[in-house]
Amino acid sequence: MKIKLLALLICLPVVSFAKEQQTCNSSMPSHPDIIDCIQTSTKRIEDSIKEIITKSGKEYSIDMAFYNSQRKSISERCGLYYSMEGQRTDLIENQCEYDGVEQLNDFIKTYMKTVDNY
Repeated sequence: MKIKLLALLICLPVVSFAKEQQTCNSSMPSHPDIIDCIQTSTKRIEDSIKEIITKSGKEYSIDMAFYNSQRKSISERCGLYYSMEGQRTDLIENQCEYDGVEQLNDFIKTYMKTVDNY
Protein backbone atom coordinates (compact mmCIF):
# COMPACT_ATOMS: atom_id res chain seq x y z
CA MET A 1 0.00 0.00 0.00
CA LYS A 2 2.79 2.44 0.88
CA ILE A 3 4.54 1.74 -2.41
CA LYS A 4 1.36 2.56 -4.35
CA LEU A 5 0.94 5.75 -2.32
CA LEU A 6 4.53 6.79 -2.99
CA ALA A 7 4.14 6.05 -6.71
CA LEU A 8 1.04 8.23 -6.86
CA LEU A 9 2.85 11.11 -5.15
CA ILE A 10 5.72 10.93 -7.58
CA CYS A 11 3.22 11.35 -10.40
CA LEU A 12 1.70 14.53 -8.97
CA PRO A 13 1.60 17.29 -11.54
CA VAL A 14 4.15 20.08 -11.49
CA VAL A 15 3.09 22.97 -9.31
CA SER A 16 1.50 25.89 -11.12
CA PHE A 17 2.81 29.15 -9.71
CA ALA A 18 0.48 31.40 -11.65
CA LYS A 19 -2.38 30.37 -9.41
CA GLU A 20 -3.49 33.03 -6.98
CA GLN A 21 -5.96 32.84 -4.19
CA GLN A 22 -8.96 35.08 -4.57
CA THR A 23 -8.31 36.80 -1.26
CA CYS A 24 -4.52 37.11 -1.53
CA ASN A 25 -3.87 39.37 -4.49
CA SER A 26 -2.41 42.67 -5.59
CA SER A 27 -5.40 44.61 -4.29
CA MET A 28 -4.06 44.11 -0.76
CA PRO A 29 -2.40 47.20 0.77
CA SER A 30 1.19 45.91 0.84
CA HIS A 31 3.54 43.12 -0.15
CA PRO A 32 3.84 41.89 3.49
CA ASP A 33 0.03 41.71 3.66
CA ILE A 34 -0.05 39.45 0.62
CA ILE A 35 2.67 37.22 2.10
CA ASP A 36 0.82 37.05 5.42
CA CYS A 37 -2.41 36.14 3.64
CA ILE A 38 -0.73 33.33 1.69
CA GLN A 39 0.97 31.99 4.82
CA THR A 40 -2.34 32.06 6.74
CA SER A 41 -4.06 30.20 3.91
CA THR A 42 -1.24 27.64 3.80
CA LYS A 43 -1.53 27.10 7.56
CA ARG A 44 -5.30 26.62 7.25
CA ILE A 45 -4.79 23.84 4.70
CA GLU A 46 -2.02 22.27 6.80
CA ASP A 47 -4.34 22.22 9.81
CA SER A 48 -7.04 20.59 7.69
CA ILE A 49 -4.63 17.86 6.54
CA LYS A 50 -3.49 17.22 10.11
CA GLU A 51 -7.11 16.96 11.24
CA ILE A 52 -7.88 14.43 8.48
CA ILE A 53 -4.83 12.37 9.47
CA THR A 54 -5.73 12.52 13.15
CA LYS A 55 -9.34 11.47 12.56
CA SER A 56 -9.01 8.97 9.72
CA GLY A 57 -5.36 8.47 8.89
CA LYS A 58 -5.00 5.07 10.50
CA GLU A 59 -7.93 3.71 8.49
CA TYR A 60 -6.20 4.81 5.27
CA SER A 61 -2.58 4.03 6.28
CA ILE A 62 -1.68 7.73 6.34
CA ASP A 63 0.26 8.98 9.34
CA MET A 64 2.06 12.12 10.42
CA ALA A 65 5.38 10.69 9.21
CA PHE A 66 3.89 10.62 5.70
CA TYR A 67 2.66 14.20 6.06
CA ASN A 68 5.98 15.40 7.47
CA SER A 69 8.00 13.81 4.66
CA GLN A 70 5.71 15.31 2.02
CA ARG A 71 5.78 18.73 3.69
CA LYS A 72 9.57 18.63 3.86
CA SER A 73 9.71 17.80 0.15
CA ILE A 74 7.44 20.76 -0.64
CA SER A 75 9.61 23.11 1.43
CA GLU A 76 12.82 21.87 -0.17
CA ARG A 77 11.38 22.25 -3.67
CA CYS A 78 10.07 25.74 -2.99
CA GLY A 79 13.29 26.73 -1.25
CA LEU A 80 14.94 26.86 -4.67
CA TYR A 81 13.21 30.19 -5.23
CA TYR A 82 15.07 31.64 -2.26
CA SER A 83 18.28 31.55 -4.28
CA MET A 84 16.77 33.80 -6.96
CA GLU A 85 17.35 37.51 -6.90
CA GLY A 86 14.60 40.07 -6.86
CA GLN A 87 11.99 41.66 -4.67
CA ARG A 88 9.24 39.14 -5.26
CA THR A 89 11.21 35.98 -4.53
CA ASP A 90 9.49 35.55 -1.16
CA LEU A 91 6.10 35.93 -2.82
CA ILE A 92 6.89 33.21 -5.36
CA GLU A 93 8.31 30.94 -2.66
CA ASN A 94 5.24 31.36 -0.43
CA GLN A 95 2.90 30.79 -3.37
CA CYS A 96 4.84 27.61 -4.18
CA GLU A 97 4.40 26.41 -0.58
CA TYR A 98 0.68 27.14 -0.74
CA ASP A 99 0.29 25.33 -4.07
CA GLY A 100 2.24 22.31 -2.82
CA VAL A 101 0.20 22.00 0.37
CA GLU A 102 -3.03 22.46 -1.57
CA GLN A 103 -2.00 19.67 -3.95
CA LEU A 104 -1.13 17.41 -1.02
CA ASN A 105 -4.55 18.09 0.51
CA ASP A 106 -6.27 17.31 -2.79
CA PHE A 107 -4.21 14.16 -3.20
CA ILE A 108 -5.08 12.86 0.27
CA LYS A 109 -8.79 13.50 -0.27
CA THR A 110 -8.72 11.83 -3.70
CA TYR A 111 -6.73 8.90 -2.29
CA MET A 112 -9.27 8.40 0.50
CA LYS A 113 -12.19 8.48 -1.97
CA THR A 114 -10.40 5.99 -4.19
CA VAL A 115 -9.81 3.62 -1.27
CA ASP A 116 -13.45 3.94 -0.23
CA ASN A 117 -14.63 3.06 -3.73
CA TYR A 118 -12.19 0.19 -4.25
